[in-house]
Amino acid sequence: MALTGCKSTTALEQEYSSTQVVVGSGASAESRIVATIYAEALRGTGIGVSTDLGVGDRFDYVRALESGRISVVPDDTASLLAFFQRSNAQNTPDSAPDAQKAGGETAATSDEPGAVSAVEEALSRALPQYLRVSDAALAERGQTLIVDDGTARKWDLHSVSDLAAHCADANASLVAGLVSDAQVRAALAESYGCTFAVVDVVGAPADAADAVTQGLSEVGGVTTLSPAASMDGFTALEDDHDSLPAGNIIPMYRTASLGDRQVEALNNVAGELTTDDLAGMVRRVEVDGRSVADVVGEWRAQHGV
Repeated sequence: MALTGCKSTTALEQEYSSTQVVVGSGASAESRIVATIYAEALRGTGIGVSTDLGVGDRFDYVRALESGRISVVPDDTASLLAFFQRSNAQNTPDSAPDAQKAGGETAATSDEPGAVSAVEEALSRALPQYLRVSDAALAERGQTLIVDDGTARKWDLHSVSDLAAHCADANASLVAGLVSDAQVRAALAESYGCTFAVVDVVGAPADAADAVTQGLSEVGGVTTLSPAASMDGFTALEDDHDSLPAGNIIPMYRTASLGDRQVEALNNVAGELTTDDLAGMVRRVEVDGRSVADVVGEWRAQHGV
């Protein structure tokens, strides 16, 4: 079911024409892949659809949604919930304790397509009135820590708990952003007592992996969808306390931009797109050099969406 929330129409909605839907994305291969899948699914409903891939970071594409430059963008439930709860807490300080409490709702999305998790419900409440989300996909994006195999052998590392004793002497490269930087550090400190000697904030998971390869950092923070999470030469550490942020891929859209048929098309994608599917497509783009259009075309042919 789509999370529709409040039905009121704002000035932002009134100034935006829904005759042409624009699907935006972040700069990562993962975001561009999912945005392309959404765009093709929406075209199948008979409406005009264009894409604006690589809009920027989360702040950029939320602003683009607000202005009407784009209509739809992919993200994940955990990242969006943290982003909007933080924004709401800054705008209304008295609500900050409730926002923090809601942020602790980490129930995973059910394997039943269309089931709504506690995180999705909290996200729907946190969104501004001009934004909505539809069903979250089966595909999940989590955060994971990697070290090179040599460091894993030297320190006998298999899990984040194993790493905790070495954090004070280790440098880490983490991806910039609320979830992949601040929340990762907070989760590590709270659940594992792990605070790194130095944290280098980088732009993408590939940059974090490169820093580990080059010996600039002992630890890299990447997503579970990143090729580095399963690439030879790296050891991905088990999050044995299940504390690192993880959320399911979800489309966020301007309230007035999509009708019931379009929302249903996005929900159909949600029921087909798995973590393995998306990780495989990201690898084919980032490692094998395939085009986003090609890998999305192959996936759609297999899944009929």
